[in-house]
Amino acid sequence: MSMPSPRPLRRPPLARWRAAWPLVCLAAALAVALPLETALREARLRRLAPAAHATEGQPLWVQYVMIGLGGFRGVVAEALWMRAGRLQEQGRYFEQVQLADWITALDPRATDAWVFNSWNLAYNISAMMPRHEDRITWVQAGVALLRDRAIPANPADARLYRELGWLYQNKIGDAMDPAHQHYKLALALEMAPMLGPGGAPPAAGSRDAERLLHEYRLDSTLMHTIGEKLAPLDWRLPESHGIYWAAAGLPHASGFEHQALRRMIHQNLFALIERGSFTGDLAAGRYTTAPNLALIPATTRFLRETVRLYDNETSLMARFLAIAILRQSESGDTEGARASYRELQKLAGDRYTIPEFSVLTAGEPDEHTFFQPVDHAARKP
Repeated sequence: MSMPSPRPLRRPPLARWRAAWPLVCLAAALAVALPLETALREARLRRLAPAAHATEGQPLWVQYVMIGLGGFRGVVAEALWMRAGRLQEQGRYFEQVQLADWITALDPRATDAWVFNSWNLAYNISAMMPRHEDRITWVQAGVALLRDRAIPANPADARLYRELGWLYQNKIGDAMDPAHQHYKLALALEMAPMLGPGGAPPAAGSRDAERLLHEYRLDSTLMHTIGEKLAPLDWRLPESHGIYWAAAGLPHASGFEHQALRRMIHQNLFALIERGSFTGDLAAGRYTTAPNLALIPATTRFLRETVRLYDNETSLMARFLAIAILRQSESGDTEGARASYRELQKLAGDRYTIPEFSVLTAGEPDEHTFFQPVDHAARKP
């Protein structure tokens, strides 16, 4: 006689519920996550609209990672960053260009990658070129990367505006690079056909204004606004472009970035006071400049507002006024020099010591004794 088949054990109701609990949780999570994922994906697409075509021209593996792996893109980008760091240590800058391009394709919001790549192009690779004409190509590539790709993909990232302004201020505007005159001349030759007399911006809505916007992302309306709020600028000069991109970034800035962008504006104004009048001949391929002391009042007004916002810029404004007094006095503008001295007196008040007017017109003050805090306690009898 065969043994009866054992009856399958029946789990108690509570045990069955516990066994099914993970499946219930998974189903509930999917029910919530799927609509949320759709909404998040649509939000990301809207937010990343300027970078929607980032996959174009990229290798197939990059396109696969971007489209197929979603959140894992960050992991891949991090691995590429580590590789880029090793290449930096080895001085393999050309290979870094490709890696940084992949990183920004995987993560268009990676500000550090955009800045890293533009710096690599404009500073590292350009310095490897023996001919000045070849260096220009790489400097322009660094500018174009931030202007034409990084900022459109991140229009509210104030740092990108500051980094672009720095390329104009430092790499092109300063004299540290042996090829700086070539950079300046190339910029002036590019800009001149679209500008008015004296490097003035074109009329808004004109064909030249449209070309500036389309090819260089320069808004003639903002160029005119800068001229009205600060002073008329010569847009053949790199410092004017440094001011433009700093001004364009200010509406998106706060905290450190806001102060840094304002500082970039007055640094470029300082430079234009020293070399803001174009005296060269573009047709002859000659780039020369002269001081533009007419910018001193505009710079003073701008610094006055900066000090109102950031008290720690007070000493900087004082040093500027001391130099302005000397320059104005040397040029024979005694009235302007006295106006700058009155501005210095107001800035100092009873908080800081300042030399007599005659001392400041005789030479630059001693930085160790100029504009020192007044010790009111020592003055008490």
